[in-house]
Amino acid sequence: MRWAELPEYLAVVTVRKDLGVNSLTEFVKLAKANPGKLTYGSAGLASFGHIAGEVIKRETGVSMLHVPFKGSADAANALAGGQVDMLIDGATVPLAKAGRVTPLAAFGNKRHPELPNVPSLPETGVKVTTQVAPGWGLFAPKGTPAAINSRLSLALEKMLNEPETQAKLQRMSTLPDWRSPTELLKAIESDYKYYGELLPAIGIRPGD
Repeated sequence: MRWAELPEYLAVVTVRKDLGVNSLTEFVKLAKANPGKLTYGSAGLASFGHIAGEVIKRETGVSMLHVPFKGSADAANALAGGQVDMLIDGATVPLAKAGRVTPLAAFGNKRHPELPNVPSLPETGVKVTTQVAPGWGLFAPKGTPAAINSRLSLALEKMLNEPETQAKLQRMSTLPDWRSPTELLKAIESDYKYYGELLPAIGIRPGD
C-alpha cells in the first residue's frame, strides 16, 4: 500500500510579544544571560516542540524550563497569554500573522510560506544541525485485499494532489510528499535508529 508522508512540518520558533527580542540570536543571548529562567512550551512530553526545544538547548548551550500542555492549541494560547516565553509549533502562525506573538525563525531549512519575511533556521546564523522532521502515514490492517489497498491509495493520492487540500495542509503547517511502501519501511527503520539515539541524548526517556 502506498502512503502519504508529511516530512516537512513547518514549525515556527515564536516568543511572547513582550519578551523584547526580535531574532533567534537575541533570544539565545537573553537565555544565556538568564540561565534556567526562560520557559518554552510544547504540545506535550516527547512532542515535536518538546524535542525541538531540547535540541535548541543542547546545540546553543542555553538552559530553559520545559512546560508541556495538552496539545498545540493550548500551548499557542499560553504563549499569546504570556504564560511561557517561547514555543516551536506551527499553531503559532495565525497568532504571528495577527501580531500577538513574535516569530523568530522557521524551524527548518525553508521559510514558512505563510510568514515569508521570517528567516529559516539556517538564515538566522544560530547553528542548529539536528533535524526534527515528523511524518504521517496511511496504513491498512494486515490481510487487507490488495485491490482495496490500491483503491484507498489512489483516492488519498488524488486528494493530496488537489490544490484545495494542499492549501488546507499548508495552513496546518504541513506539506505532502508521497512515498512507496518500501520507502515507508526504510523511513521507519531509519527514524527508529535516529530517534533511538537522539531522544536519550536530549533527556527524553522511553515512556515520557
